[in-house]
Order: sequence, then C-alpha cells, then structure tokens
Amino acid sequence: MKRILTAGALSVAIAVGCAAQSIVKMPLGQNPLFEVSTDRVELTMPADGGGLILGGNVVVTGGSGSYTYRWYTPAGAELGSESTFQATSAGVYMLDITDSCDCLQTVEFNLASAGIESTVIPGLKIGPNPTAGPVTISGFDAVRISAVDMSGRLVNVTEHNGNVINNADFSMLPSGEYVLTLGDADGKTVVYRMIKQ
Repeated sequence: MKRILTAGALSVAIAVGCAAQSIVKMPLGQNPLFEVSTDRVELTMPADGGGLILGGNVVVTGGSGSYTYRWYTPAGAELGSESTFQATSAGVYMLDITDSCDCLQTVEFNLASAGIESTVIPGLKIGPNPTAGPVTISGFDAVRISAVDMSGRLVNVTEHNGNVINNADFSMLPSGEYVLTLGDADGKTVVYRMIKQ
C-alpha cells in the first residue's frame, strides 16, 4: 500500500526483540511551494552598450528559504553563482535557482541587440508619457513588459499569465527615465522609452 506523507506528526511502531514494541512520534514539516515571479524575461540592450544587471527583480518565495544561484548560457558555459549577473552583450542567459531541498526553478533572460530607436511599431501607443504610474497600451499585444532604469538595472517585470496587457502600473518606480521592452506571444519585441514623474 502506498502512503503519501503530509505535514504533521508521524507515528512509527518499532519492534524491539520478539515481543516488545515502541511507538515513536516524529514531526513532519512541509516547505511552502517553491516559486519564482517569472520564468522568462525579454529585454533589449541599451544603445550605449553599458550592459544590464539581470536577476535583481526576480522574486523567489517558498521552498526551504535558502537558495543557490547558477548563471549559464544555453550552450552550458558557466557565468556566475550570485543572485544577479551583469550582461554586456545580447544573447540568452539562463538562471537556475535551487533551494536546499534540491527543488529547481529556471528563468530565461532573452536580450536583443536592437537599439532603443531601432524598433518602430506603427500604431503603438503607451500613455500618458510622462506618467505618474498607470499607463494604457494599444497597438501591440504585449504579454510581458520589462522595465530597465538608466543604470541598466532590471527594475520591473509585468506579466498576466500570458494574457495581453492593456494597462500597466509603474507607480512603484522612482521618478526617472526607463526603457520598456514589450514582448508578444510570438516572441516579437518592441522597445519604448518612458518617463516616470
């Protein structure tokens, strides 16, 4: 008979010799579900070539609460073991996050090499711009929006379970200029410069 153990207390009967028997209670703990905030990030490298800091906006919850990080390329080249990574060229960067129970989550960062002004989508509107936070998006079916500040740090990723994003809120961002990379379900990306008041 197969039994599934859950959190609580487990009673185990231990036979000592031929007749003696003891009941031992052992506590069983169960970690909360191990999750990361996204599994894929689409970005465009800044035109100035300063690079991007990846991983700073990936939120890890649950699991054992203790995590290790592994950055690598799809070809298997090792890149680092910190929670963030400085990318200086376009390409695909992979991040494995593992908790102490060997549960694994992987995040893929896809960096395009197009400059900020190089991609134009007729009819794309994101406004108001400048904005106090909330914006409306039309003319492009974005399912993912990544925001990078002028120092090259990824500061926000917006996703809605693969649904098209018509409204986004950047109220939590400090005032300043940001580069938004919008990605659609087919992998097409467009870059937009936004000013947050």
